[in-house]
Amino acid sequence: MAGSINQVSNNIREIQVNGTAYLGIRIAATSGKRSVKRFVEDGLDPGYIVHGQTLEVWKPLGLTEVDGQVYLYGPFFEGRTVESVLAYEPRVAVSYLERLARAYALFIEQGKALPRLQTNGIFFLDDGGTLILPPIVLERLRNVQVEADRIRTFDVYNHPDLSGERAIVFSLSVLCYRVAVGAMPFVGDDEIELHHEMRDLKPTQAHYRNPDVRPDVSELLQRGMDAKALDAPTLVELVERFDDWSKSGLFASVSEERRQLLLQQGERIEKRARTAYARRRYLSRNGRTLAAALVGAIIVGSVAFSIIRNVTAPRVTLGMSPLEVVSLFYSSINTLDHAAIEDAVAKGVARGEINEATNLYVISRVRLGNEGTLGFVTPDEWIEAGRPALDETMHVYGIDQLEIRALSETRYVVEYRKWEQALTETLAFRIAEANSTVRRRQDVLSLEFDGTYWLIVDIERVIDDLIDPDELTPE
Repeated sequence: MAGSINQVSNNIREIQVNGTAYLGIRIAATSGKRSVKRFVEDGLDPGYIVHGQTLEVWKPLGLTEVDGQVYLYGPFFEGRTVESVLAYEPRVAVSYLERLARAYALFIEQGKALPRLQTNGIFFLDDGGTLILPPIVLERLRNVQVEADRIRTFDVYNHPDLSGERAIVFSLSVLCYRVAVGAMPFVGDDEIELHHEMRDLKPTQAHYRNPDVRPDVSELLQRGMDAKALDAPTLVELVERFDDWSKSGLFASVSEERRQLLLQQGERIEKRARTAYARRRYLSRNGRTLAAALVGAIIVGSVAFSIIRNVTAPRVTLGMSPLEVVSLFYSSINTLDHAAIEDAVAKGVARGEINEATNLYVISRVRLGNEGTLGFVTPDEWIEAGRPALDETMHVYGIDQLEIRALSETRYVVEYRKWEQALTETLAFRIAEANSTVRRRQDVLSLEFDGTYWLIVDIERVIDDLIDPDELTPE
């Protein structure tokens, strides 16, 4: 059966077969037609068209050849791809993202498998429906794409380790980030590098790259793109927020002074994050040959960097609000970012936290070079993995269940659990599977503005109690 074609998107076209229009998806060259026939004969799951709260089946009808290529074809509908709507005015683009989020939410509600996001394989139909092609067809489509097209339409939106609803939330957050900022949060040159970035590099928050992006938009997208976040938004929450943003917009104008401040701060944050990421990637590839030199280099380099930074570089907290400074202080404990911890406090404050982060950073990098492991996992990572029993060389370290409550603009109560390696004197409270003890802590923080920065000037530790393992809550 032969026909003629009009292009809808790359590798997806309107096909005329015996005078009737169909949607055709190129899945092979003619030379591969026999294997494709077997692929079809083995059975194809249908795609679906979402109209409101209704799922309608989109069923592939057969194969045809056009210009030496094999196309799978099915019913044709007028519409546009996800990829094409990303170029629309942001408020309009977000309205389409809300439509897509609703479609995925209906998939979950009706117990359907969630296909991964592929921007050239999902269509917004002119009649208001949303067509999502069958997952196996989307996979075939990826197989015939050149690498650059596959990266652009699939790899940049899909986290390698996430699945189900959480994977879709990640993908939709990346889509909305692109709409808000006009650029991608992850920019690896190939699939492997993209996956490393998604696992180990937090993207720069949207409002630092485009200061007009509303803070609430930036905050939600950041949670959505953080694969380890325990407070990631749900699909239902995304539907609600996308609906709101399609009406109220993603942006709120800021003064030129504020704009320049956010852009400069964003550049520093991104540079620091990418430098640390590049160092981790280099160490993971070459650490065994560098372990002996690493100890001295880190210690000397850290001291030199601290001296130079204190003299020449602004603190990373420049332009942050008091709440943002408090959040940075505690979030930096899990990443061992001693420089950020030091930036958040006045001189002489939190020396214990700074020294601990510095020492653990040195030790963990040496272990990474020698053994290929940092020697610890964070509480969120351990709990998300199902609380596995760690061998004696590993332990859980960091904080979780962080809650920050404002007493005033300059005073905050912070409650959290602090995990650390079990010591001889605390073995009675050791959590065997984690090789760690847990403390329940409550801090009261006071901040002052020195004319340039908000600084934590006092930390009063009100509660610091070891938790009995039998009383430890799972989350």
